[in-house]
Formats: sequence, structure tokens, C-alpha cells
Amino acid sequence: MGKKRALITGIFGQDGSYLAEYLCIEGYEVHGVEKYPLTDNSRLICEHLKKKGISSLFLHNCDLNFYAEIRDLINKLQPDECYHLAASHYSSEVSDGDRMLVDRELFHNNVLSSLNLISAISEMSRHTRFVLAGSCLMFEEADQSPQHEYTPYAAGSMYGLSKITASKVLNYFRETYGLHLSVAILYNHESPRRQEIFISKKGVSNLVKVKRNEISGFYVGDLSAIRDWGYAKDYVYGMWLMCQQDKPQDYILATGEGHTVKEFLVHAAQLLGLDFKNCVKTKRELIRKPLKTTLIGDPTLAKSELKWCPAVSFKELIEIMVINEIEGELD
Repeated sequence: MGKKRALITGIFGQDGSYLAEYLCIEGYEVHGVEKYPLTDNSRLICEHLKKKGISSLFLHNCDLNFYAEIRDLINKLQPDECYHLAASHYSSEVSDGDRMLVDRELFHNNVLSSLNLISAISEMSRHTRFVLAGSCLMFEEADQSPQHEYTPYAAGSMYGLSKITASKVLNYFRETYGLHLSVAILYNHESPRRQEIFISKKGVSNLVKVKRNEISGFYVGDLSAIRDWGYAKDYVYGMWLMCQQDKPQDYILATGEGHTVKEFLVHAAQLLGLDFKNCVKTKRELIRKPLKTTLIGDPTLAKSELKWCPAVSFKELIEIMVINEIEGELD
């Protein structure tokens, strides 16, 4: 029996790169779709993977919004597994004006790319098992916390709405054609490979700069905001487990614990021997309207059916990020 073949969109993003590493170790033939030219963060991750010896990746530069290209790629590869991890998004700290400018493009990209991949699998490669990266923001206006797989979706942003729409497209094809299609509803998952537009990476990066006397301090938004934070490596392993199941099923991947932004930054500052109060300030313009609900996921189903649980704790995650930032590494 030959190697299993996997296709990953967004292969040089945080999640895609960790998944590519894992699949290479597991003996897969790994193919990736990435948009060129690479962003600065993707370029650094690409170089890091090469440095680690992960160089046997088959890369494809195609437009996820152009169906003919996706159909031809799926038909050519006939992948055993496909992970759709590429997505358009923006920072929670982006201004309302900027958010309005990108909302239309974000919705278009996230929904159409998902539709194209699922349609191509339905038409050309029905044996392919497919996982779509969903988001806790699919629940941001929900009436309950923690959320589980049967909590009704309720978006409060265009990003959440785009993920709900893509999920409904997936469910239509799953029910109509009996395909192995699943949604991984991912809660906040961080790592040294996170882009700096996210508060976890922004905070750690800036605190290290403060430690090195490169800056005196920095501004953030709402310190009281609560997040369910986990480690990205744990979450890509969960997505892989989803593809190994006999039947497709949507799963929440989360820690089940909530921590504030302040808790995250205070612990990071302590690790660096800094006084949090002296270097972190809030700015009104960076504070977005509060969510209707606290986004904390209930991972009970994933724990019972996938035998999955987060291996890295909240404080261990922060320690990993701080150490890698100091050393200039991306592990």
C-alpha cells in the first residue's frame, strides 16, 4: 500500500505548517496550496520548515476562488485527505472603518473557496476525507456558554457568518452525497507561528521588545476579554483524528477553560521579569464591542469519540511562545 496523500490549503500558515510537519512524520505525501507571493509570516514559516528538514512538500499555486483550477488539482491528486485551513480574517483590534472595507472580500473568499473544494471533491474524488477549519466566532452571539456541537450558530461578525455559511454548504454536500466532510470548530489556538495581528503574538512579541529596551510599552484593547486559549499543535492533531473516523462529524476543539487577555499578558510579563502595569496600556480605539456570550468550548464529544484532549496548558502555551520569541524560533 502506497503513502497516504494529503492536501492542505494555507500550508504555510500557523495551522497548515504544524499539520504538514505532523503528516510528514506520519509518512504522508503532503501537498499544499499557498498564495504567492507569500506574506512575511508565511515566508518565515516556510524557511523554518526547510531548516527543520521538512522539505519534501509538493506545492501548488492556484486560486481557491477559481473552480476550474481547484477541480483540476483535486482530480490530479485524488487526495486521501484534504484540510481547508486557508481563510481571510482580520485582527479583533482592527478599526470599524477598516473592517467594513474587508468584510465583503472576506465573506466571498471564505465561502467560495470552501464551496469550490467541496464541489471538486464531490465531482472528482469522492473518497477524499475533508476537514474545514471552523471557528468559535460561529457562536459569538449565542445564548449559552460553554458552547457544544449542537449550540445554534449565531454570528456577530462577517468572519463568523462566512464560517457558518461554509459549514452549511459542507453539511448540504455531506447529507446529499454521503461524503466524508467535517467541520473542526476551533477555539482560540496560538503558537509562536501566530501572526502579530493576534493579541497573543502581539503581546508576547512586544513584551520581549520591552525586555530588550527596544520599546517602553505598547497598547492593547480590552484586557477583560475572555478567550478559550489552546496550543495550535494540539488542534491540528485533533483535525487529523477527525479524518481517521469511520463517519464524518463536526467537533469542537477547545480547552473548556476561559482566561482573560490580562491573565495572558501578566503571565508572559512575569516570565520575562517585567511589571505588566508599567508596559501594557489600553487604548479606547482598540476596544471592540463586547461579545454577547463568553466563547468557551465544550470539548466533551472530541474527548469521548476522538480520544483527543489538549496536551499543553494555558501557562505552558505562554511559556512556549515566550521562549520561542526570545530565541527567534518558530517551534
